[in-house]
Amino acid sequence: MWKNRPSFAAVIAALFFQNLSHVAMAVDCARELPFATVASFRAEVSVVRLLWTDDGAAQTEEEVCTQSLSVDAYDVRGREEAAYWCLKPQDVANCSTEMNGDPASVTVAPAIWTRNGKDLPLTEIRFHGYAQSHSNPSDYLDIFSRTLFEVLPDSAVILEGAINPGPHSRIKDGYWIRAVFKKSDSCLLRSSSNFR
Repeated sequence: MWKNRPSFAAVIAALFFQNLSHVAMAVDCARELPFATVASFRAEVSVVRLLWTDDGAAQTEEEVCTQSLSVDAYDVRGREEAAYWCLKPQDVANCSTEMNGDPASVTVAPAIWTRNGKDLPLTEIRFHGYAQSHSNPSDYLDIFSRTLFEVLPDSAVILEGAINPGPHSRIKDGYWIRAVFKKSDSCLLRSSSNFR
Protein backbone atom coordinates (compact mmCIF):
# COMPACT_ATOMS: atom_id res chain seq x y z
CA MET A 1 0.00 0.00 0.00
CA TRP A 2 1.09 3.61 -0.50
CA LYS A 3 2.33 5.14 2.72
CA ASN A 4 1.75 8.68 1.49
CA ARG A 5 -1.26 8.02 -0.72
CA PRO A 6 -2.30 11.16 -2.65
CA SER A 7 -5.75 12.66 -2.20
CA PHE A 8 -8.57 11.91 -4.64
CA ALA A 9 -8.18 15.41 -6.11
CA ALA A 10 -4.46 14.83 -6.68
CA VAL A 11 -5.14 11.52 -8.44
CA ILE A 12 -7.75 13.13 -10.70
CA ALA A 13 -5.42 16.01 -11.53
CA ALA A 14 -2.61 13.61 -12.38
CA LEU A 15 -4.83 11.43 -14.54
CA PHE A 16 -6.49 14.15 -16.57
CA PHE A 17 -3.66 16.65 -16.82
CA GLN A 18 -0.50 14.58 -17.09
CA ASN A 19 1.48 17.02 -19.23
CA LEU A 20 1.08 20.21 -17.24
CA SER A 21 4.51 21.53 -18.21
CA HIS A 22 3.49 21.34 -21.88
CA VAL A 23 0.06 22.80 -21.10
CA ALA A 24 1.56 25.90 -19.53
CA MET A 25 3.19 26.72 -22.86
CA ALA A 26 0.27 25.65 -25.07
CA VAL A 27 -2.69 27.37 -23.36
CA ASP A 28 -2.80 29.79 -20.46
CA CYS A 29 -5.98 28.60 -18.76
CA ALA A 30 -5.99 31.56 -16.36
CA ARG A 31 -6.52 33.90 -19.32
CA GLU A 32 -9.31 31.87 -20.94
CA LEU A 33 -12.89 33.19 -20.80
CA PRO A 34 -15.54 30.86 -19.35
CA PHE A 35 -17.12 28.38 -21.74
CA ALA A 36 -20.83 28.76 -22.57
CA THR A 37 -23.10 26.15 -20.99
CA VAL A 38 -25.84 25.19 -23.46
CA ALA A 39 -27.67 22.42 -21.60
CA SER A 40 -27.59 20.27 -18.47
CA PHE A 41 -27.67 16.49 -18.44
CA ARG A 42 -27.74 13.62 -15.98
CA ALA A 43 -25.39 10.73 -16.64
CA GLU A 44 -26.05 7.39 -14.97
CA VAL A 45 -22.63 5.70 -14.86
CA SER A 46 -22.27 1.97 -14.16
CA VAL A 47 -18.99 0.11 -13.72
CA VAL A 48 -18.57 -3.68 -13.84
CA ARG A 49 -15.37 -5.59 -13.08
CA LEU A 50 -14.58 -8.49 -15.40
CA LEU A 51 -12.85 -11.38 -13.61
CA TRP A 52 -11.21 -14.51 -14.92
CA THR A 53 -11.21 -17.80 -13.05
CA ASP A 54 -7.80 -18.92 -11.76
CA ASP A 55 -7.40 -21.34 -14.65
CA GLY A 56 -8.35 -18.63 -17.19
CA ALA A 57 -11.14 -20.77 -18.57
CA ALA A 58 -14.13 -18.60 -17.73
CA GLN A 59 -15.03 -15.01 -17.05
CA THR A 60 -17.41 -13.66 -14.43
CA GLU A 61 -18.71 -10.18 -13.73
CA GLU A 62 -18.86 -8.20 -10.50
CA GLU A 63 -20.95 -5.03 -10.25
CA VAL A 64 -18.71 -2.27 -8.88
CA CYS A 65 -20.93 0.81 -8.66
CA THR A 66 -23.62 2.96 -10.20
CA GLN A 67 -23.53 6.73 -9.77
CA SER A 68 -25.66 9.57 -11.07
CA LEU A 69 -23.68 12.60 -12.23
CA SER A 70 -24.48 16.13 -13.35
CA VAL A 71 -22.96 17.01 -16.73
CA ASP A 72 -23.08 20.45 -18.33
CA ALA A 73 -22.86 20.62 -22.11
CA TYR A 74 -20.50 23.31 -23.41
CA ASP A 75 -20.18 25.16 -26.70
CA VAL A 76 -16.42 25.15 -27.40
CA ARG A 77 -16.54 26.02 -31.13
CA GLY A 78 -13.37 27.84 -32.14
CA ARG A 79 -11.82 27.13 -28.73
CA GLU A 80 -11.34 23.38 -28.95
CA GLU A 81 -7.68 23.37 -27.87
CA ALA A 82 -8.38 25.60 -24.87
CA ALA A 83 -11.30 23.37 -23.90
CA TYR A 84 -9.10 20.27 -24.14
CA TRP A 85 -6.56 21.70 -21.70
CA CYS A 86 -8.67 23.96 -19.49
CA LEU A 87 -12.25 22.65 -19.23
CA LYS A 88 -12.18 20.34 -16.23
CA PRO A 89 -14.90 17.75 -15.52
CA GLN A 90 -17.39 19.10 -12.99
CA ASP A 91 -18.59 15.76 -11.67
CA VAL A 92 -16.78 12.41 -11.90
CA ALA A 93 -17.67 8.91 -10.78
CA ASN A 94 -15.10 7.37 -8.46
CA CYS A 95 -15.69 3.69 -7.73
CA SER A 96 -13.69 1.51 -5.35
CA THR A 97 -12.79 -1.91 -6.70
CA GLU A 98 -9.84 -4.30 -7.05
CA MET A 99 -7.13 -4.90 -9.62
CA ASN A 100 -5.07 -8.08 -9.42
CA GLY A 101 -6.41 -8.61 -5.88
CA ASP A 102 -5.26 -5.18 -4.64
CA PRO A 103 -7.40 -2.12 -3.86
CA ALA A 104 -8.05 0.00 -6.93
CA SER A 105 -10.44 2.61 -8.23
CA VAL A 106 -12.22 3.35 -11.48
CA THR A 107 -12.71 7.05 -12.25
CA VAL A 108 -15.13 8.07 -15.01
CA ALA A 109 -15.38 11.63 -16.36
CA PRO A 110 -18.29 12.32 -18.74
CA ALA A 111 -18.32 15.35 -21.06
CA ILE A 112 -20.53 16.95 -23.71
CA TRP A 113 -19.10 19.52 -26.13
CA THR A 114 -20.38 21.19 -29.27
CA ARG A 115 -17.36 21.72 -31.50
CA ASN A 116 -16.60 22.55 -35.11
CA GLY A 117 -16.92 19.61 -37.47
CA LYS A 118 -15.77 19.42 -41.07
CA ASP A 119 -18.87 21.07 -42.54
CA LEU A 120 -21.06 21.89 -39.55
CA PRO A 121 -21.04 21.90 -35.74
CA LEU A 122 -21.05 18.50 -34.05
CA THR A 123 -22.00 17.61 -30.50
CA GLU A 124 -19.70 15.03 -28.94
CA ILE A 125 -20.89 12.97 -25.97
CA ARG A 126 -18.13 10.96 -24.33
CA PHE A 127 -16.62 9.52 -21.23
CA HIS A 128 -13.03 8.83 -20.28
CA GLY A 129 -12.41 6.20 -17.63
CA TYR A 130 -9.30 5.16 -15.76
CA ALA A 131 -8.85 2.04 -13.67
CA GLN A 132 -5.80 2.22 -11.42
CA SER A 133 -4.26 0.06 -8.71
CA HIS A 134 -3.61 1.88 -5.43
CA SER A 135 -0.59 -0.26 -4.52
CA ASN A 136 1.01 -0.18 -7.98
CA PRO A 137 0.12 3.08 -9.79
CA SER A 138 1.81 1.91 -13.00
CA ASP A 139 -1.01 -0.66 -13.29
CA TYR A 140 -3.77 1.29 -14.98
CA LEU A 141 -6.21 0.82 -17.82
CA ASP A 142 -7.64 3.58 -20.03
CA ILE A 143 -11.24 3.33 -21.29
CA PHE A 144 -12.72 5.84 -23.75
CA SER A 145 -16.03 6.01 -25.60
CA ARG A 146 -17.73 8.71 -27.65
CA THR A 147 -20.40 9.43 -30.23
CA LEU A 148 -21.10 12.44 -32.45
CA PHE A 149 -24.41 14.09 -33.37
CA GLU A 150 -25.41 16.84 -35.77
CA VAL A 151 -28.55 17.32 -33.66
CA LEU A 152 -29.01 15.63 -30.31
CA PRO A 153 -31.89 13.15 -30.12
CA ASP A 154 -34.61 13.67 -27.53
CA SER A 155 -34.11 10.12 -26.26
CA ALA A 156 -31.33 8.97 -23.94
CA VAL A 157 -27.83 8.50 -25.37
CA ILE A 158 -26.08 5.32 -24.21
CA LEU A 159 -22.31 4.87 -24.40
CA GLU A 160 -20.42 1.73 -23.47
CA GLY A 161 -16.74 0.97 -23.32
CA ALA A 162 -14.65 -1.89 -21.99
CA ILE A 163 -11.12 -3.11 -21.66
CA ASN A 164 -10.33 -6.69 -20.83
CA PRO A 165 -6.63 -7.62 -20.95
CA GLY A 166 -7.36 -11.33 -20.57
CA PRO A 167 -6.29 -14.13 -18.25
CA HIS A 168 -2.68 -14.28 -19.48
CA SER A 169 -1.95 -10.56 -19.16
CA ARG A 170 -0.08 -9.00 -16.24
CA ILE A 171 -3.28 -7.11 -15.35
CA LYS A 172 -5.89 -9.82 -15.03
CA ASP A 173 -9.01 -7.73 -14.38
CA GLY A 174 -11.03 -5.89 -16.97
CA TYR A 175 -13.71 -3.21 -16.61
CA TRP A 176 -16.89 -2.36 -18.48
CA ILE A 177 -18.43 1.11 -18.26
CA ARG A 178 -21.91 2.18 -19.33
CA ALA A 179 -23.07 5.80 -19.27
CA VAL A 180 -26.66 6.82 -20.01
CA PHE A 181 -26.98 10.54 -20.76
CA LYS A 182 -30.38 12.24 -20.41
CA LYS A 183 -31.30 15.90 -20.74
CA SER A 184 -32.26 17.57 -17.48
CA ASP A 185 -35.54 19.15 -18.62
CA SER A 186 -35.68 21.68 -15.80
CA CYS A 187 -32.17 22.94 -16.61
CA LEU A 188 -32.27 22.87 -20.41
CA LEU A 189 -30.88 26.01 -21.96
CA ARG A 190 -31.66 26.70 -25.60
CA SER A 191 -28.74 28.87 -26.65
CA SER A 192 -27.29 26.50 -29.24
CA SER A 193 -28.82 25.30 -32.48
CA ASN A 194 -27.39 21.82 -31.87
CA PHE A 195 -29.65 21.32 -28.88
CA ARG A 196 -33.38 20.88 -29.39
